Amino acid sequence: MLSREKTGRKRGNMDAKYLAEIRAREQAAAVHEYDGITDLIYGRDVKALLAEVERQDQQITTLKKALEIMAMDLYECDDLSNPAIQNALENYIHQASEQEGKK
Repeated sequence: MLSREKTGRKRGNMDAKYLAEIRAREQAAAVHEYDGITDLIYGRDVKALLAEVERQDQQITTLKKALEIMAMDLYECDDLSNPAIQNALENYIHQASEQEGKK
């Protein structure tokens, strides 16, 4: 598996923090529905945002797994701890990050 620093696990922890904040706001909006229509709209918006973040997290997980499988196939190896695979994964992620930065 990719090392914590290389995969964005720190980002994952940050995502968890933001997801928790979104959920807290959703609950707060639900509690204050009697305050008026603004809170009702806000509650629906938060639910939609939360669902989108969760879909994106699932897509990221799927893409990371696909990248691992591809690297293992290319190197004809089934051990993710193999240094050659780790280096390949890091290089693929670095290249993808650079390409995203150019957009």
